[in-house]
Amino acid sequence: MTHEELARELALAAPFVAITRIKGGIGDSPVKKGCTLRVLNDVFAGRRVVLTIDEMSCRGARIGFGFFDGLSDIPGGMGYFLSVGRGEGFPPGERLKCSPEIAEAMIRNQPRAVLDGFDAIEIKPYRTGDTPDLVLALVDPDRLSAMTILYTYRTSAFDSVIMPMSSGCASVARIPFGELGNAVPRAVIGNGDVMSRQYFDPGTFFFTMPGKRFAEILEDADQSFLFAPMFSGVKKRL
Repeated sequence: MTHEELARELALAAPFVAITRIKGGIGDSPVKKGCTLRVLNDVFAGRRVVLTIDEMSCRGARIGFGFFDGLSDIPGGMGYFLSVGRGEGFPPGERLKCSPEIAEAMIRNQPRAVLDGFDAIEIKPYRTGDTPDLVLALVDPDRLSAMTILYTYRTSAFDSVIMPMSSGCASVARIPFGELGNAVPRAVIGNGDVMSRQYFDPGTFFFTMPGKRFAEILEDADQSFLFAPMFSGVKKRL
């Protein structure tokens, strides 16, 4: 099955997205201020985007997309910013974690050096013949269920798909890039970040997987549950 056929079979609202680490890229992000993850909306509409660290006004995006390992230099400290805040004169705490120590540990525990020597990230609609590092799908709950089953078609593991607590950009870049270094990389359900969700349809999440596994999914799809009676009830409402 081709990627276009799979997109039609699932009636996806946007094309599959190819995400690739590249060298010597020249950034052309349309997002100069605010949440960098919003560039995905341009890609869903058919545009190619190249991100470098210079395009990112959001300090968190530099970490989430993998351009910087460590803690951001947010006034008062990133740990305080992600948790309880540091009081008057500093940014209010986002209350995502119970303490600055837990918040900082969460950042440090994420995969590191995920760009593997590359200095830019190309994000564009997937095309036949592409060999990207990652492929992302914009999914609602029914399509998320379908992609999860397709991703696990060749494995007996029950934990091949994860939904991490992270920034929205880390869920589509740093963490999926980190999975590429594992013997059995997991797919990542992304955009659980309550801050970045406001920029996307409320009924959607992201499903990000290694490009090599996506190629296998295209091979498997014709023989999968997509054409079994058990899927017909969900298929009618896609």
